[in-house]
Amino acid sequence: MESALNAARSLNDSHLEGIHLGSLGVAYADIGNPHRALEYNEQLLQLVRIAGDKPGEAQALGNLGTSHFQLNEFDQALICYEQALSIFRILTDHRGEGLALQGLGITYAGLGKFDRALDFFEQHQKIALENGDRHGEGAALGNIGIAYRRLGNAAKAIELFEQRLVIAREIGDRHGEANTLGSLGNTYTNLGELSQAIKYFLLAIDINRVNGSQSGEALNLWNLSVVFDKLGNRKQAIINAELALKLRLELGDLERAEKVRLKLANWKADI
Repeated sequence: MESALNAARSLNDSHLEGIHLGSLGVAYADIGNPHRALEYNEQLLQLVRIAGDKPGEAQALGNLGTSHFQLNEFDQALICYEQALSIFRILTDHRGEGLALQGLGITYAGLGKFDRALDFFEQHQKIALENGDRHGEGAALGNIGIAYRRLGNAAKAIELFEQRLVIAREIGDRHGEANTLGSLGNTYTNLGELSQAIKYFLLAIDINRVNGSQSGEALNLWNLSVVFDKLGNRKQAIINAELALKLRLELGDLERAEKVRLKLANWKADI
């Protein structure tokens, strides 16, 4: 894609340049490198605004919001998602509107405002149902489940995650399936049902590896290591945490890598 971007620029083809900038932004976000994703998304936003491409601007704003969210820059993420939502509504782009609502919900969840997040997730679910968007419906169910879990209603969260899992498998959404399995693992961890948690984390990790999702794999390996530590199996906890650390370093995610490194040092010191 980087070669294609350079070729498009050599040809002064701004349309293809925009396509490749967007693709690179999404690709870097998917592998857990939000800094590089942010660079490409900012370049894309500048390009589409110069061209007067409103659908492209809305899409670029949504992607930029995701980059800011992944960097914990929540105020900037909210600004981007709100601007994207406004444009999508003017364009009557229901799928785009749903994605912007999802972004706003996820960002408010990141801020710990789960009641506010739940409102945006339910708006997303409503739009998805009205337009037969199964992918959007599944994503909304998963996000609503996370909100309920964080609000202390584990039973409702599990019910929603199971519905989400059915949809993900029906439509072949392997990324969504892995995320939902991880969410079930987290919920069962919170309930103290650690054998169930391990089962779901292992299933999620298998899919992460097939999909090449290093960030998802790193997250689920870390969560798995925490469960093994709770069970008193420090050896397995260290093995999984070291695998998670290796992936975080490969991704250049130094902040999360340092947290894992510190916990590993504490665990090893206690042996």
